[in-house]
Amino acid sequence: GRGVAPTCRGERRRAGWSSTVVMGEKTPQKDPDKNDSVREFYLAVGNTTMKLPTLRNLLQALDAQEPNLCALIVCSSRDTLDELASALTSGGYECSVLHSDMHSGWRKAVLDGFNEEGRRRRGSKGDDEGVGEASVAPDHWEDARDDDASAPVTGGGKMPILLSSDVCLPRTTAGELRRAVRLLISFDAPTRREDHHLRAACVSSGGILINVLAANEASMLKSLCSFTPAGKKVEELPLILSDLFTVKND
Repeated sequence: GRGVAPTCRGERRRAGWSSTVVMGEKTPQKDPDKNDSVREFYLAVGNTTMKLPTLRNLLQALDAQEPNLCALIVCSSRDTLDELASALTSGGYECSVLHSDMHSGWRKAVLDGFNEEGRRRRGSKGDDEGVGEASVAPDHWEDARDDDASAPVTGGGKMPILLSSDVCLPRTTAGELRRAVRLLISFDAPTRREDHHLRAACVSSGGILINVLAANEASMLKSLCSFTPAGKKVEELPLILSDLFTVKND
């Protein structure tokens, strides 16, 4: 319609990765070097139907562990984007969505709201302040009961979430994220190096990137390792969640 700007053309429903492209924008080649301190993990689940409940339980555990987090979650298609937005919103999360039907003003308003919420949540607690340990086994994430969500959470409730496909990711070079996120979750793992680099560019120094992999996606782990800067590893998600935000000095 009139007034719609092509801010993220190329998004398709149930599209394969090879058919989604960012029109008119070059992939920044310096992203891998710029994000050497990003720690990357994988979280293995039994099958694709368990990815969503596992994600919800992981977010719940992280809410209790790191009360000042904001999350960016990336998926491969508009259908998955809509499914996640509906499921997470019904679970009490405040979700903002970047999709291909947005005009530029709408997109800016969504990003401004997410940036402001991130600033508010950081206001009472510094990003580097430590928190107590919490140990949560991945199997328990899949089986966590819904009534666990009623447990008190310090820091102002559940984390705000920004959902996006690759073609609509915030562009850090354009200042769309005032502050890079400390947590990015790849609900669908990237299959192209360029997509991986653009995701990593959204993560702050010392932040984490988690790839959710079903059993039939295990072969993607080798590709993920090849996408990371030389010498960096894609580690299995630790049981002690506080270890996620502990920078290792090698």
